[in-house]
Amino acid sequence: MASGALKDKVKCAGGICKAWRFLRNVPELWTTIELPSFYRSSFDGHAILRLLGWLRDVSKVTSFKLDVGDRIPPDVTKKALAMMPGLTKLDLGGKKISSAVVAHFAKQPAAKNLESIALDSDCKVKLPDLLTLLATAPNLKSLRASNMSSSDIFTGSTVDDLELMALSMSKAR
Repeated sequence: MASGALKDKVKCAGGICKAWRFLRNVPELWTTIELPSFYRSSFDGHAILRLLGWLRDVSKVTSFKLDVGDRIPPDVTKKALAMMPGLTKLDLGGKKISSAVVAHFAKQPAAKNLESIALDSDCKVKLPDLLTLLATAPNLKSLRASNMSSSDIFTGSTVDDLELMALSMSKAR
């Protein structure tokens, strides 16, 4: 069950029997939370916050995948990201992932632990805000961004270019 789908974990933890609620106390079950696009119909933004609040130790979440589409508001995503200081892997997708979300995350304690970030093609993140995140994430080893095409949205530079720009930004501070 530790590697099972989130939907299965939630059904088991809360839906079968109240006695099973102890599963929220087992951090090994919750190190990875993935909410891809097909969960959007059953998880609105506030349900995501309730899920994170339900966990006994949300700091044990190290990997978070969220596809917000155009339904989950940026403020909910910001709150969710701020709740998980132990994140090392972040995978975000959807039209509501904006520069404001990335800039907010760059100020969170988890940013310094981040080893991997992925942004899908729908994300609306401007290059300066992504560079700020890169400059605050010294442990970053992997950066993936889909659909690299526009110069004013983060899609125009290669990862090597971004790493060099982030390095120069961090030295300038």
